Amino acid sequence: MLLDIFAILMVYDFFYYLTHRFLFHDGPLGGPLIWVHAVHHQQRNPCRADSSYLHPLEPVLGLALYAATIAVLAAPWADSMLRPS
Repeated sequence: MLLDIFAILMVYDFFYYLTHRFLFHDGPLGGPLIWVHAVHHQQRNPCRADSSYLHPLEPVLGLALYAATIAVLAAPWADSMLRPS
């Protein structure tokens, strides 16, 4: 079970990084959702509450990515990849 949790978090974190990098910042894709992430950068006085200073679409995308990660890794064929016989 700990291996499952670790795998889910590592895969999710990797794809969250890619999503953040290519959708929310200038890059090869041009940052098509840069306006969503711009809300986070409007905060002028950095503090610990900055993590909740987000456009509503950003956590929705993050949760959808998390759910998709669990669904893909919970698929029957994924179990054989995580636990070779």
